[in-house]
Amino acid sequence: MRFAVVRGHFAAVQCPMQWCETDLHDCKRVFNGARRNCTETATFRHPAGNKIRCAALVLVTNFKLNNPMANKQIKIIRNSLSYVILLLGLHSVVVAQTINITYHNNHIYLPCQVNGKAANLVFDTGAELIYLDSTYIATSGLTFNQVGQAKIGGAGLETKKTKIIFGEVAVTTGGKKYTPQYVPLVNLRPILGDRADGIFGLKEIADKVISIDIKAGKMTLADRLTSAMTDGYTRIPIEYVSERVLIPFTVTIGEGQTISGKGLMDLGSGQGIHFTSKAAAEHHLERIEGKTPFHDEYGGIGGESSGYEFAATSAMLGGLEITPGIVRYSTDATGALARDTYTAIIGNKIWQQFSIIIDLKGKSLYLKLSE
Repeated sequence: MRFAVVRGHFAAVQCPMQWCETDLHDCKRVFNGARRNCTETATFRHPAGNKIRCAALVLVTNFKLNNPMANKQIKIIRNSLSYVILLLGLHSVVVAQTINITYHNNHIYLPCQVNGKAANLVFDTGAELIYLDSTYIATSGLTFNQVGQAKIGGAGLETKKTKIIFGEVAVTTGGKKYTPQYVPLVNLRPILGDRADGIFGLKEIADKVISIDIKAGKMTLADRLTSAMTDGYTRIPIEYVSERVLIPFTVTIGEGQTISGKGLMDLGSGQGIHFTSKAAAEHHLERIEGKTPFHDEYGGIGGESSGYEFAATSAMLGGLEITPGIVRYSTDATGALARDTYTAIIGNKIWQQFSIIIDLKGKSLYLKLSE
């Protein structure tokens, strides 16, 4: 936004979408021929940096004309500009809710209420929905009338038959209530640990800017992104496809073998970088020497999962260098780790190294190395 200062008598504000200043012709038109010389021009940008549509307005202070009609116009214009300034100030306010989180066993826990009962839900960007643990529901005393059945899959080899609650679950966290259309019941504790009463997926908050500071124990959900929020962060472009966050990454293995692709950002995974079986076959990871086999009886919602793990030389997320640590590849024939829509799943052993901002609407991920 620009404004012109005219001998301290009045300031003219022009529509910021045009990025221009009021000229003397406008001054003459508004003041019925009472024209003053413009002595200087200054530039002003709204603190939020936003371009806001408005009309050309004029503010007049300590200045009166003999023409009563002109003075009436001046008063109307002054009041109008005051209202616009108020609106601009309100627009700069970012509405946000803060949630105190707990990080345990490589998982982020949100303190919640499920139909008034206390619950700890694991925040999971690899999941779309809210899920509840079947043991938690069985011991909570909660009852539901609208219950159906469906099959559900995930990491692991199988699809599981599960119950689904329709329209009777309300989950409250950070002072806001969420009422999903349906909620699957899954035996989650063998996968996530005994603290897990459920999973909180992305769908309910996909329109928010999600900031996560694991070390400070805070998650913030804001209505929009500001430049102040991303100061000191590195931006990485992302894709948001079918409720999945995909990020470009590169891993270097051994003597210069490089694998690049799209990684699934999965804050529900307690692992690091985990290549899919399709990526492993394409890049012949079975040839890696010194690898160690693993087998997880509860690798995910789909049950058991197997593969190998090894040390990677280096890795990049977008253009940001990271410490990869121990990397895995899957040998699963089915499930989330056998898909070809992404090259690897990237879990919390990587994300715990950073403060994180996820802006799905802006297709951006911001990372800052934690102290």
